[in-house]
Amino acid sequence: MSPAGPGGVTFGGRFVDCQRANLYVRTATRVLMRIGSFLATNVRRLEKKSAGVPWELFLPPGILPEIKVRSRRSRLYHTDVISRALRQSMARRLGRPPGSSRPDRPQTLFVRVVEDRYTLSLDSTGAPLYKRGLKSGPARAPLRETQAAAILMAAGYDPGRPLVDPLCGSGTFSLEAAMMAKRMAPGVKRDFAFMDWPAFRESRWAFFRRSAGPWPTGFPAASRWLGPRRKPLRPDRKAPA
Repeated sequence: MSPAGPGGVTFGGRFVDCQRANLYVRTATRVLMRIGSFLATNVRRLEKKSAGVPWELFLPPGILPEIKVRSRRSRLYHTDVISRALRQSMARRLGRPPGSSRPDRPQTLFVRVVEDRYTLSLDSTGAPLYKRGLKSGPARAPLRETQAAAILMAAGYDPGRPLVDPLCGSGTFSLEAAMMAKRMAPGVKRDFAFMDWPAFRESRWAFFRRSAGPWPTGFPAASRWLGPRRKPLRPDRKAPA
């Protein structure tokens, strides 16, 4: 694993490590998988280089991803031109017209262009990791779950002791503390974009989820805290110890 740099941390591993990272990481927003890097100074070169990427190994059948491009200090700087060239190259290699991904598991390709070097990263996460799959909608003055987890870690929260949050709002701190106390993986209650990739195996993923920790024993029923009309939690609520 590399030291933290602009935009995140880089680590190497296999596809199973990508799945585990999505399942267990508490403070990241998403996990990107690098699938290609090359130099291109014009559209023709870009199409040729991107055609050599084995897209069929990563993309679900019949689906082309949404493409998000950022370009700096490069000859090709118009993001729409870059996106169109990549999309056409993918469609020609895969022999299929563009399709749409599932709204709950969107497929997204992030393209970073710096000084004519293209770095292609496929989003393995889908919806951002702060969406734990526990809440039914946004709350007033929301705090992202990843931020709450980072604050608890930085504050030295001890999962072996009760947590009291008098101004709990929608219960983000309490929920994160409860998952830490019960050693529950933050991603165990949600789906991910990689679940539609050709290499994904449901049986292996089911094993990972079974090993990721149960729903906290004695945790209040979801309908009380997280129902459609979700009221703010009572000030005397405590995370289970």
